[in-house]
Amino acid sequence: MPAGMRPTILAVILSLAGPAAADAIYRWTDASGQVHFGSRPPPGQGELLRPDTSSGSSAPKAARGGESPLQRQKKLLESFERDRAYRREKARERERQARQERRYCRQLQKQLDFLNHPGPIFFERGGERHYLDDAERARQRRQVEEAMAGHCR
Repeated sequence: MPAGMRPTILAVILSLAGPAAADAIYRWTDASGQVHFGSRPPPGQGELLRPDTSSGSSAPKAARGGESPLQRQKKLLESFERDRAYRREKARERERQARQERRYCRQLQKQLDFLNHPGPIFFERGGERHYLDDAERARQRRQVEEAMAGHCR
């Protein structure tokens, strides 16, 4: 390639890349926790990461956001890391809650099995045995079944 063409090709590439790089960039998180970036966020959402400089504004750097491209990139990377840590923490919390629900369901199932056992049921209070009559057994069974309906799937 002749040496005189290199600046022309470079100028064409830069002129094409310039407007795309000048668009505003927004960051937002959807309902499922997925982070998105783009030039148009959903209405009422989005954090402006890079203002639109395509108007050719000659405003000073401080008025345009005051950040160099490297600072913006670093800020974006930190944002990604915060989002990743947040999603990991939320996943751990959901798993902890799921384990707790499973444990509670097993306890409820054991109680229901105990209440469905044929024969007399008693518990000790103050060193004395107290037997459940049929009505009390049925009432406790309903309570356990209602709790299972609300917590066990």
